[in-house]
Amino acid sequence: MVWKEDVETIVMLVDKDGTEQQSKDAQYWPKKVNRSQKYGAITVLLMEKTAFRSYKLREMNVIKGNERVHTVRQYEIPCWKYGGVPSEPADLISVIKQINNDQKGGKHLLVHCSNGVGATGVFISLYDLMDVIKTKKEVSVFDVIEGMRKDRVNMVLTKLQYLFIFDALLEAMLSPDSQMSCDQLKKLDMSAMKAKCKKEFQILQETTKHHDLETLAGNSSENNHKNRFPDLLPVDKFRPVLKSPSNLFGSNDYINATFAKDILQRGFIQTQSPLASTVEDFWRLVFDYDCKCILMLNTIDESDESLMVYWPNAHNATASHGLMTVICKKIEESDVFTRTQFEVKHKRSQKSLLVDHFSFHGWPGNKPDVHKLREFIKYTRTKGTGPALVHCINGVGLSAVYVTVISELERIEKRALLMYFELCIDYESKVLMQSKHRMSTSLL
Repeated sequence: MVWKEDVETIVMLVDKDGTEQQSKDAQYWPKKVNRSQKYGAITVLLMEKTAFRSYKLREMNVIKGNERVHTVRQYEIPCWKYGGVPSEPADLISVIKQINNDQKGGKHLLVHCSNGVGATGVFISLYDLMDVIKTKKEVSVFDVIEGMRKDRVNMVLTKLQYLFIFDALLEAMLSPDSQMSCDQLKKLDMSAMKAKCKKEFQILQETTKHHDLETLAGNSSENNHKNRFPDLLPVDKFRPVLKSPSNLFGSNDYINATFAKDILQRGFIQTQSPLASTVEDFWRLVFDYDCKCILMLNTIDESDESLMVYWPNAHNATASHGLMTVICKKIEESDVFTRTQFEVKHKRSQKSLLVDHFSFHGWPGNKPDVHKLREFIKYTRTKGTGPALVHCINGVGLSAVYVTVISELERIEKRALLMYFELCIDYESKVLMQSKHRMSTSLL
């Protein structure tokens, strides 16, 4: 079918956790790059595969005998529970925009899921309707789905999926298309760029939805004192759970932190700068999640009593916090950052963790020194094998900017595109901020 119908793009909608139904699905491509697999008269050669934050992309050559080589892109989108919907529409909207940008005129798009009607119906509906809303003031979700059901029964299988289409369309309508090529970015003058960013930031502040996100752990009475800002709390399903034991009164598995990923799925943990009562929890977080790189973006303001030097800052000095022990092994100074190497231990474990701590010198206020930030990112973006721990005073402002910049640099390197608004929308879904505080808290 792919060969006969000249399909250029395949969209595969799967459950990232795997289901019994999807475990029955046959793999129709080679497992390794530069390997081929024969399926009857058709040979498929996997040329390249890249894992992005919200999807996997494979480039394949489809060959039939001595005829021409047909190139196919396959997008694997792992955000679907069987019969359900993605937890947030942002990722799906972003991928649809990417696929729409890659599609060439007149070429067929092949979409499939386990049953071929549920997730497939949702995707096709959004793919078509997101194109329609660019030029028309009114759209009918009902008419589109009714039309699809004339060709294939039960397209859009559940009420939940039907309602999700409306939510996703609303977000797509309100969200600007921030995608641009590197060439377009170079041609954009600074005043136009500032105006564009100001408009998009305002939309970001107004359109992010948090009403269905739970923050029970952060709101509990036993954890209130662990939050520097009571309106900046991690969403329960995205927060790291502390595992190592503690002997301090009031300690449990909670820390004000959240998981984040760049577009290549490399892990980050964002957190607030430690309070006096949470220093042990901070080092437990480092220890439990093998964070071999700590990126400190804020400075220690002596007028702010809640900020403290939470590490031993002299060679061979040792600091103990509850059951955690931190030993300073090395200190290196530069104009851009201070690099300190620590050995981190837990008194009830044989494990020892070597950690690089980078304290950035170029962000004393709201606006960073762009030259220093570029050098800092260049040096730190590939450090460590575990998740990098990024922190600033609140864990959401400067930290989110750093992770967003890293992600967009990687997108540029892989796809020569920027889609920063969509990325900010996704990070907004990871942390609940009431009032006007968001993951990106200011326009900078």
